[in-house]
Amino acid sequence: MPAVDRLSMVWVDAAGLTTMNYYDTADATGDIVAGDIANLSNAGQLSFWHGDLTVFDPATIPGGDYQLVQTYALLIFVDAAGNETTVKIPAPLTSIFNADGRTVNPVAIATLIGDVVGHVVTPAGNLVTAFKAGTIMGKRGLQP
Repeated sequence: MPAVDRLSMVWVDAAGLTTMNYYDTADATGDIVAGDIANLSNAGQLSFWHGDLTVFDPATIPGGDYQLVQTYALLIFVDAAGNETTVKIPAPLTSIFNADGRTVNPVAIATLIGDVVGHVVTPAGNLVTAFKAGTIMGKRGLQP
């Protein structure tokens, strides 16, 4: 199988509704295809990215208490001015939570915190400077 480049686009319409589509190309022509589609659409391109296609193997998903992506850990980060942004961990491992089972233990996500701080920006456009808090959200409890 030749190398495959996955092109992903999120579109927004005049009513604020969004949709996402993606295409696979045999080479890195994603920019050209995205431009062609944009020229033929009344929607605006909200996001666009492309890169190597990752082949999904369901056997690689570990079991655990939170197996559904509707359950997630919501992490709040702040910039120096106190503006917030969030990062979600879908189907989180139970080991990232404190004994209360609801709040996130920063020590358990130290690598992620280090990768977000100084790299991710808040909606104000400022670099994140600190982790503020994290909690479990969405569906809770044991899930099949």
